[in-house]
Amino acid sequence: MDSGNYTIGLHKEGLEIEGMDLSFSMLEQAKKKAPEMHWSQGDMRDLPFLDSSFNAAMTIHTLHYVLNSLDKVFEEGFRVLKPGGTLIILCVTLEQCLQFWLGHYFSFFWEIAYSVLPKRKDVLSSLQNAGFLNIELSPFFMTKETTDLSTYGCKYRPHLFLNPEIRAGMTPLQLPKYAKEVEVGCKILERDIRTGAIDAVIQQHESTLGEASIILCQKPSSSSKD
Repeated sequence: MDSGNYTIGLHKEGLEIEGMDLSFSMLEQAKKKAPEMHWSQGDMRDLPFLDSSFNAAMTIHTLHYVLNSLDKVFEEGFRVLKPGGTLIILCVTLEQCLQFWLGHYFSFFWEIAYSVLPKRKDVLSSLQNAGFLNIELSPFFMTKETTDLSTYGCKYRPHLFLNPEIRAGMTPLQLPKYAKEVEVGCKILERDIRTGAIDAVIQQHESTLGEASIILCQKPSSSSKD
């Protein structure tokens, strides 16, 4: 859920929203932003909701936390949706991460990806196994107009990776074990920005898959799993 930004945005559009996160600190941040909303603490693998409770469910950049439990996560999503309900997923797949230029300067970025990010085929397979139909995957491409300060959102603004305050919000670049590599990588990146070499690096790693995936799927209107 992050700290409620997406959830609160949907609430402002007039939707009745139930926000949930496993992290108590994230929930506290969300509650401060929108105390009028209902927030729950829970695990995607064991949702604290009754069967057929929602018309739609959405998960945003969370699959890397449950890489080895995708089947269970999607079974739970299927369970709490009403017949005909829609599941919406925003995630980064392994294939997408490996096309991102950041690994050119911080090789551990790609190494970490292998251990935490799901493969596209595994996500789609788990959704099918859970019983979802009409599965549609669309790539999401960052642009030079993107203002997001997430790791992928800074794709066309490489100078932002040199800012310690912005890097503080990028988990892979904050891991203590890679501190020395981050220091060295930043020096090389700074040099390439200064000389203009960064432009060729970004172009070399230009993604054909997008920086994220938006997946829509549907619980059948009637199902033996209900």
